[in-house]
Amino acid sequence: MNFLGLNRQLGAFLLASLPWLAAACSSSSESASDHQGGANAPPPASEAPPGDETPVQDDAARAIAEADIVQAAGGRLYAMSRLGSVSVVDISHPGQLTLLGQLRIAGEPFEMYRRGDQLVAMVNGAYMRDGTPCTAMGSTYRPRPTDSGAAVVVIDIVDPAHPRVVDTFPVPGDIADSRMVGDVLYLATYDNGQCWQCGPMPRTLLTSFDLSTRSQLRMVDQLAFASGPLGQNSFTQMPWKRSIVATKDRLYIGGMADSPYPDYPNDTGIGEGLLEVVDVTDPKGALVRSATLPLVGPVLSRWQVDETDGVLRVVTQRGAGVSANGTGMPVIETFKIETPRTFTRLGYGQLQLPMQEGLRAVRFDKERAYAITFRTTDPLFVIDLSNPAAPRQRGEVHMPGYIFHMEPRGNQVLGLGIDSTDPAGPLNVSLLDVQDLDHPTLVQRLAFGPPAQGSRFGGQFLLPEDQDRIQKAFRVIGGGQRTDLVVVPYANGDGAYSVGTRRDACASATGGVQLVDWSHTSSRPLTMRALLPLRGHPRRAFANGEELLTISESNVRAFSLASRDEAVQTADLQIESCPYADGYEHPYDYYYNEGDDTHGGGYFGCSATPGARSQGWIVLAGLLPLWIVRRRRSR
Repeated sequence: MNFLGLNRQLGAFLLASLPWLAAACSSSSESASDHQGGANAPPPASEAPPGDETPVQDDAARAIAEADIVQAAGGRLYAMSRLGSVSVVDISHPGQLTLLGQLRIAGEPFEMYRRGDQLVAMVNGAYMRDGTPCTAMGSTYRPRPTDSGAAVVVIDIVDPAHPRVVDTFPVPGDIADSRMVGDVLYLATYDNGQCWQCGPMPRTLLTSFDLSTRSQLRMVDQLAFASGPLGQNSFTQMPWKRSIVATKDRLYIGGMADSPYPDYPNDTGIGEGLLEVVDVTDPKGALVRSATLPLVGPVLSRWQVDETDGVLRVVTQRGAGVSANGTGMPVIETFKIETPRTFTRLGYGQLQLPMQEGLRAVRFDKERAYAITFRTTDPLFVIDLSNPAAPRQRGEVHMPGYIFHMEPRGNQVLGLGIDSTDPAGPLNVSLLDVQDLDHPTLVQRLAFGPPAQGSRFGGQFLLPEDQDRIQKAFRVIGGGQRTDLVVVPYANGDGAYSVGTRRDACASATGGVQLVDWSHTSSRPLTMRALLPLRGHPRRAFANGEELLTISESNVRAFSLASRDEAVQTADLQIESCPYADGYEHPYDYYYNEGDDTHGGGYFGCSATPGARSQGWIVLAGLLPLWIVRRRRSR
């Protein structure tokens, strides 16, 4: 049997034979996953629930889709929990939530796609370094070890009471990102050089899978990209992983350079970043290396890269991979795409900052770009890209804290910000007027969140997702006519209390989904509305008729949208039980548990608010051990 065949049979064993409480891998030997701004931008989050969003596309056959932890269609919600399950919930009846079925998945579910009556799920920590399957964690949560491996799983949901695994494929490393282009899944995984079947040195693997045949994963191609000598994001102190920017023709894989590149105009020193370009025009999934573009600084976020009208635009900063404030000024570089393999340097511009400070966020919007830097205050810089050969810095506006994510809306920018010094709370929603490029202004800012929480990184870990995915949680609901609803799921970063010698990871008294009204006709456009309490680590919220559905790791709750000034809960369904976080000060502690080499990667936190019991009948299905051993098909 060749390696591919062994991978498939092992994957079926790992992901389909599961005890009823199987969840994350344990490191213990006992317990053997807007098209406004160009190709990089997702569709606006305001028009449809997850799973029904119109994908970014150039033609129907090459539609570009992104995965999420929730999918909604046909009166059903498919909710993925990092605690190890995919739940099918009936959401078709107002005031009632019914669990139709549930499938346990070994490891830590990451994200999923819905393709008709199937889910394509991605899972981290699905198997151990020696190839043994993950086993149950019981009532104690343990973070997955850094040497575990990932997998892609196809789940049949024709019978909602009995979702079942119909195909699996193990992948070395830890899932960093993915895209679906037409019938092809492109999966980026981070190989730290320690996991099962990993290479000897850290690298990123890009793997393509053909999904055109129902219930079958067919691996098509794989490329490896070495990681540079700078192995982590200096700001978050977390292992650095590459993210994907996708068009129908190309994937851009950003990174840190393996060797210096000295050839930069108007700049001194060495280049620390690179951008790998992969041709994906083959509809069957073949991968072709097109170009490697040296950059001044590393690409640490998908939002730093954009392709619009045949021009590639990138904002980076030297030293961003080793220093929280960087070692050089942020720069904008543009490239003309002459052919699939020819990128000609077009323009270059360097931002002039009042002091040396770190690049925190970037967002492109047609002929503009916005860059956020931070040291003690948060300047937003406007970059004029109307002439891509001569990028030009325009106006700036200074604010406390920094903006973690920006959503451009014409001449306005909505920002999700972090300021641990604000007594009203470390999180905020800001609205900026950018109609005058030379004089942008802060129109209004609303602060909220658990008082004095701050966290080690200014409240960042209160949010449910990293910078590459926060737009899936921070959503604008409405049509942009008179008033839209902004939803911000967040957790209490200190969300645990002592229970004997252990701490309950679902014990916080704060956290949930904050509602903010955004009026398009008022001089004070932002209005703070209710905080919707949600047990478990809050991660998503979206409108379902006259209700707002909120989803955490452990619960799905519905609230009436008739009144936004108070939380009127109409239904609650528990889909998971939050375990204890044994041996940690709080659920985030293992992220920076010094001297412990067995833990790392990702994070987990439950921030719970006591609420009503589940309403409606709960049908527990799909919880028995499941064994699927499938004959190896020819690849």
